[in-house]
Amino acid sequence: MSGYDVVLTFYNDYYFINRCIQNINSQTLLPNNLIFVDDGNRDKNLKKRIRNLLNKKIKLIFISNSTNIKVERSLLKAFKYLKSKYFYLQGTDDIHYKKFAFKNIEVLEKNPHVVFTFSNLVINNAINKNKYRIKLSFLKEKYYTSEEIGKIFQKNQFKIYQNTVMFRSDFFIKNHIFSPKFKRSDYLNSSYFCFLKGCYFINSYLSEFTYRKKQYGSRILKDDILIDELNILKKYKINFYNFFIKNNMHYDLSIFSILKMLRNKHYNGISFRWLIRSIKFRIWKMIRFIVSSKILQILFIFFRKI
Repeated sequence: MSGYDVVLTFYNDYYFINRCIQNINSQTLLPNNLIFVDDGNRDKNLKKRIRNLLNKKIKLIFISNSTNIKVERSLLKAFKYLKSKYFYLQGTDDIHYKKFAFKNIEVLEKNPHVVFTFSNLVINNAINKNKYRIKLSFLKEKYYTSEEIGKIFQKNQFKIYQNTVMFRSDFFIKNHIFSPKFKRSDYLNSSYFCFLKGCYFINSYLSEFTYRKKQYGSRILKDDILIDELNILKKYKINFYNFFIKNNMHYDLSIFSILKMLRNKHYNGISFRWLIRSIKFRIWKMIRFIVSSKILQILFIFFRKI
């Protein structure tokens, strides 16, 4: 079985770092390399600490930034050091189950046309100490072409979470759209790869996304940031922009902005379905952690439709 790398950018998240490295060590199929970006921590002992924590069989590629340049710029530096056939992005607070790498690579090895895999979502709520399982029950374990996954996005309101993804490195390096211009490069990139080459869904729970206080991804982004995102896509990736619009994928926007855009011919294609999805998205954000995991799954089935 071919090898893989893990890419981790780190800034001042010491509470989770020991568990994070232990999680990498616990994979049944160990990575060849950990590409670790010290994003301006000013900790002289950090490299030594990571090396001591990391399994000796895993090579540490340590990149040090003199100042904090943020995640996207740090990732762009890290991608230049990718050496293995596959890789995944490790958030400091992400949890990947022991067979995460093995199961994803097993699928990629059998399907050389697949550029990335993803799976069901588990949300680890560090605030209320509960776990919430989200099963993508409308998907079958299979490869979906660009056209097929587009139709699924059109009918279902959901996102592919980066912590569930394993990439094919050569395709990623040539085609990714990670950029400081985007505040959600991970989400946009997986959507872009769906547009370019489709994807493969693995019907398993293989990793957890951690929800916690002061977390960037836990809040709703401001509309001007999301509109800038759309404008950049329209200018530089028009075909992908059309895919995005057609399939109603930008429902993070507020109801008021979508109403305004519906009246603006510049955003031809913005639909009433977007408006409904925007409303549902905000309701989902408000209620998802005040119900049980079982009820949340029922609500997800209801909310994802339309």
